Amino acid sequence: MPDINYITQLLKSEDVIIEDIVENATEVELYIRLRQKVHICPNCKAQTSKVHDYRIQKVKEIPMLGKKTYIVLKKRRYVCKVCKKRFYEQVDFLPKHQRMTNRLAAWIVSQLGNIVSMTEVAKLSNVSVSTVMRLFDKVSPVEAKDELPEVICIDEFKGHAGGAKYQCIIVDPLNGKIIDILKDR
Repeated sequence: MPDINYITQLLKSEDVIIEDIVENATEVELYIRLRQKVHICPNCKAQTSKVHDYRIQKVKEIPMLGKKTYIVLKKRRYVCKVCKKRFYEQVDFLPKHQRMTNRLAAWIVSQLGNIVSMTEVAKLSNVSVSTVMRLFDKVSPVEAKDELPEVICIDEFKGHAGGAKYQCIIVDPLNGKIIDILKDR
């Protein structure tokens, strides 16, 4: 079973309280909550620490121990004492309206640097292929996918992907950006 201090370091937050870790043959679930603190109302900017209620949110995380990993977060909904607006607490590692952590998104993008298919990356990270494609489009170096730049450079380099000895790289030399890497010549 993973060490609790390791998980706190992984989440990069001292405010995380780990309530339980449930592990089976295929997945790991980390049941956590955050320490309660004063929040600022997004509507009127008043400070409040009054909790309205709690909600459970299941979030995908980087695979741990070769298994699908989920964070089961017990989120607080605060209520402003001044304007009565209800809002969720701020979670540093979880963007608003997302079902996966920032770390998982960064890990998926880093996996796309390897010469593997998007389908493989999706299987490894427990997300859909369309999610991987959406993340790729966010960080892709070529803004217009349908147009090639005015000048391109094509070169090969030694590697070992899919049984091929050499891979092909296509570069935009004017902007210094990689357009594509092909698995063989």
